[in-house]
Amino acid sequence: MLRVAQSLACIYYVSTDILVGFARSIGVKSLGSGKRHARYSPEKSAAYTEEYTNVFLRLLGTETFQGDICEIGPGDSISGAILMFLRGADSVTFYERFQSKPSHQHTEQIAKILFERECKRLSGMPHSENIQDQIQKVRFYNGSPAEDHFIGTTQQFDLILSNSVIQHACDPINLLQLCYERLKPSGRMIHVIDLRNAGLLESWGELAWLRTPPWLHRLMIRHTGRPNRIRFNEYRNWLESTPAKHSIYVRHLVGETKALGDIPFNEVTQEDWRKSLQLVRDARSDFTPSLRS
Repeated sequence: MLRVAQSLACIYYVSTDILVGFARSIGVKSLGSGKRHARYSPEKSAAYTEEYTNVFLRLLGTETFQGDICEIGPGDSISGAILMFLRGADSVTFYERFQSKPSHQHTEQIAKILFERECKRLSGMPHSENIQDQIQKVRFYNGSPAEDHFIGTTQQFDLILSNSVIQHACDPINLLQLCYERLKPSGRMIHVIDLRNAGLLESWGELAWLRTPPWLHRLMIRHTGRPNRIRFNEYRNWLESTPAKHSIYVRHLVGETKALGDIPFNEVTQEDWRKSLQLVRDARSDFTPSLRS
């Protein structure tokens, strides 16, 4: 009965992916993906914007942004770009794979909240420009993946960012390589990559999504942006293949509900690893063969 239920769930995922692909093929692009801020109040959107931009600044070890910045997969809001401008960025370019049209009124409300909070933080206006000036400065491209833009341009950036986006890319290693090639000589990039299931087959366990064969998994994710199954070692191998200096931080471990807090990989304690490693060992025999090693 359990396997039947899982099979039905897979059929549902494949069917919805096919429908999304068909809808996009006839020009319907706005289908629910990347619409976080449409569900949020302006206050909640502003708080989320501050939270994720502060993560980037903390990892950069600075309180301000500088130079030309690119963010991949910002969703349906340019509020992050506005805050980056307020905190020192010269230019901000957003590439969003899914078609989303930020509400102008909602954007203005978020921007006003961010302006007021930055004024309090800095005890004065951070910039002379008004809200409309800041909104107009944002370069926002949506409806096609960042890979297409990177291939078609020679523009380079001081900083390239993504927040829980790379795991939704069709070919994440290729995307990372393109990002790397678009950095200025002294450029940096930060990618928060979520290796979890994003709810895929989660009713049957946190690791159940690793049981489906690769051909079936591809059919479930091609058009919807559901998470790929690129594992940690593949990302690390790519990093080590580049001449770039790099750091890896860990936020979550499988089987743990409490976040670790973005700590360096080599500082994760054996006790923290123990439960997660045991959970993987116990489930590994059920994984599809390509994911067992």
